Amino acid sequence: MGMFNSIVTDFSCPKTNAFAEDVEIQIKWQRREARSLDTYHVGDSLPDLLPEYDNVWIRTGYICPSCSPLTVGRNGKSFTRTEDQRRHIAFAEVRDKRIVRILTEEEFELEGAGDFVDYL
Repeated sequence: MGMFNSIVTDFSCPKTNAFAEDVEIQIKWQRREARSLDTYHVGDSLPDLLPEYDNVWIRTGYICPSCSPLTVGRNGKSFTRTEDQRRHIAFAEVRDKRIVRILTEEEFELEGAGDFVDYL
């Protein structure tokens, strides 16, 4: 699996319409040396971005905390089991090595933004 960085954003679940804050999108769009579990937000620059991920829309996925059921572990902490994860599609716009915006699949289709790089 290797190291990765994350983009954190807020989304409304396309299935339940429930709002979720701090949804994590794991990325490997940067050079391997830059993947150190860093967290980014819309507006942030992505250091050491690989050229194929600059000035494009990127189709990616995320685990939805709103519709993925939680299981309570022996320690009393809640978590989502791998087999219970519900994933959705998102599109990230990256321009000049900066995260411009992130849209849900529905928002992307409504906007008619066009071509994208597939990172699924």
